[in-house]
Amino acid sequence: MKQKLDIVKVFPEIDLIQDEALRRGTIAVWEQLWEESKWENIMDLPCSTHKTDYPHVIHNRSVVRMAIHVAETLKEFHHVDINMDHLIAAALLQDASKLVEYEPTEDGGCVMSELGKTFAHSFYAGHVALNHGIPYDVAQVILTHSPDSPVYPQTLICKILFYVDQTDMAAIGGDRWRKMNVTYR
Repeated sequence: MKQKLDIVKVFPEIDLIQDEALRRGTIAVWEQLWEESKWENIMDLPCSTHKTDYPHVIHNRSVVRMAIHVAETLKEFHHVDINMDHLIAAALLQDASKLVEYEPTEDGGCVMSELGKTFAHSFYAGHVALNHGIPYDVAQVILTHSPDSPVYPQTLICKILFYVDQTDMAAIGGDRWRKMNVTYR
């Protein structure tokens, strides 16, 4: 039987979002995706179907915390103004669609769902986020945080999430970074 999801208990970082509407919208996105998912326990959701079976919740919380620390460091040393509410909401939502992109198998494993095979990673989460009133710039982060995105991250918040997400994946065995003689400009 599917557990009721207390998303604030799972992700206490949600309470760091000061904007009440954004906090409620972030919760609503997770609740909708949870209801649509085939998972019975959110702690069974892995980070990836093929790179690691590490728990998604731990990865996601680590990404949120690293993003906050990076933003605070940039503010302290470079006086960069970063919308922390948008950063935290984006960090919390970046991988939320894994709930419906993946589905559990009978043997305790995980496979890509039809939705996961059909759409690029996080496309659906971005769509659901917009439907719940999440700002466009937060949805942009959701859509561009992955190396699989067809668009390179454009804003500072997008870039923070892109790099912290990949750094966290490298720490848990899902490293995808390889030097390919490519120059970014």
